Amino acid sequence: MTLRQASCALFVLLACGSKDGIDSGLPAGKTGDELMPAEQQTLCDAAGEYLDAHISPAEWTGYLCTLESFGEGEATDTAGLIAACKEARQACIAAGEQEELGTVCNDVDDWMMCDATVGEIETCLEDAIDLLDGIVRDFTCDVLDPAKAMALQEKYGDSFEDPFPPSCDVVKAKCPAVLGQGDSGEPEPI
Repeated sequence: MTLRQASCALFVLLACGSKDGIDSGLPAGKTGDELMPAEQQTLCDAAGEYLDAHISPAEWTGYLCTLESFGEGEATDTAGLIAACKEARQACIAAGEQEELGTVCNDVDDWMMCDATVGEIETCLEDAIDLLDGIVRDFTCDVLDPAKAMALQEKYGDSFEDPFPPSCDVVKAKCPAVLGQGDSGEPEPI
C-alpha cells in the first residue's frame, strides 16, 4: 500500500469529535453490537466533529496536492525537485479539484458482530485522527530532501504502511467494520 493510499484510506474511513477528544456521550462500556443505529451514528458524528476540528478542508487539499506534486518538473537535484513540487502544489490548490472531506458513516448496520466497546472505539478513532493530523501537517514538498524524508520515517515509522495506531488493534480484532475493514482486518478498497 502506498503512502497516499494508506493516508486516503485512513482519512476516508475515519470521516465516519471536540478538541479535548471524542466523546459521543454514549456509555463507554457498551459494545458496538449493543448500539442502536442512531447511537452508532452519534458515535460516528462525534468522530467526524473531532476530525473536522483537526484537519480543515484546506489542509487536506494541500496534503493531497503535495502527494500529487511529487515528481513534477524535470529537475534532478533536491532543491529543483522541491521547487517544482511546491510550484505544482500551488497550481493544484488553485485548481481546487481535490477530494472533499467525506464520510462512510451512512452504513452503520454492519456492527452486528462488534464486540469493541464505545470507549475502545473512541480511543482508536481519536488516536488515528491525531496520527493523520500529524502526517498531514508534516508531509510537505520538503520531504523530497532525503534527510527530511528520513526524519519523517523515524517519526512515523510503520504508520505509512499501517495507518492505524496500536490503540486500534483491539477494534480491528473485535469490530473491523468500524474501520471500514472486512472480516480479514484489511482495509476494503475505496
